[in-house]
Formats: sequence, C-alpha cells, structure tokens
Amino acid sequence: MRKVTVLLILVFMTGSVFSQESSRLIQFDSVRIAAQGALPLADFADVTTMGFGVEGEGRFKLASVQELRILAEAGGLYYLTDLDTVDYILSLSLALGAGWQMSFMDGKLGVLPSLSYGPMLHMASGDSLDVFTDTALTAGAEISYQVSEFLSLSFKPAYSIFLEEDTNGQQFILSLGAVFQLKEGE
Repeated sequence: MRKVTVLLILVFMTGSVFSQESSRLIQFDSVRIAAQGALPLADFADVTTMGFGVEGEGRFKLASVQELRILAEAGGLYYLTDLDTVDYILSLSLALGAGWQMSFMDGKLGVLPSLSYGPMLHMASGDSLDVFTDTALTAGAEISYQVSEFLSLSFKPAYSIFLEEDTNGQQFILSLGAVFQLKEGE
C-alpha cells in the first residue's frame, strides 16, 4: 500500500511540470479509455477462468522527444472463477510506463509499444474477503486508427506478470477503446 501512496504523491506533485503548453518540459497529450478482457495463464489460470474490466490512461509527451510517451494508467478487472470457496476476484491496478509512438499512413495509423510497472491490489471474495498486494509488469503494443482530428479507436494486446510471495501470476489482456487527442496549445 505504501507503493500506491508514493505513486499517487509523485503524480500529483508533478502537476506543474505536466502541461498542455508547448513551453513545458512535459505536455499532456491524450487520454485512452478502454474495455478489457483478460485470459489468465500459468498458476493464475488455476484460480480464475477469465476477467473483464476497464482501464484509463493519461498520456504525456516530452517537448524534446515527441515520440516518447509517459503513461499513467489505472484499471480494474473482475475475474470469474470455478473454485467452490471463491465467488469472484477483483483486481485494481495503478502503473507508470513509457512507450514510443510510431505513425503510418499520414498519421492515421498509430502503433505504441509500451512497458509499465506498478502496484496491484487483488480481492478474493468467498467465505471471507482476502486482500493481496502485488507488483505488475506489463508489456503491450497498441494499434490505433484515427477516425477524426481528436479521436482514434484502439486495440491493445498485452502480457502482464505480477509477482507474488511464492509464485507469480500471468495474464494476456486485450483492450478495445478510444484515444481522445488534445488540441495543440490548449
């Protein structure tokens, strides 16, 4: 929990650095909102069958390196399970990451490979409520298609591994969503 608190403090304290003005070191670039589906792998597949959820992501870019994206992500997944002792598993996550924005077809098609890391909170509900905290590392590659000046549709496959005390969990995540691009100079 301490890691979550430190992460939130850092994000809020750096608010004056993050701006949409081009004179700032880091500029607020866009927001992505997506629906997610998760397929648990390895040991995690023994506990849950699949997950569904949402994710939000704020994107920032450096004034000196326009392709580099700094990502601030938050999401939640609700997992189904076949275990008799567990009704459901809920996962909440925060992460900071980085990606490299590539554009094709005169900017209409975008590819953003990324890597993110952050705390993850699991809650398993059954006879009692069990709470676990982990850290997760996620690698993904978003493909987006621009449908208007300010809106792109996105598809993002990702692989996530979260480290637990005596094992690790793994999952494949597919996200479908929209990226809302901010106007330059606003």
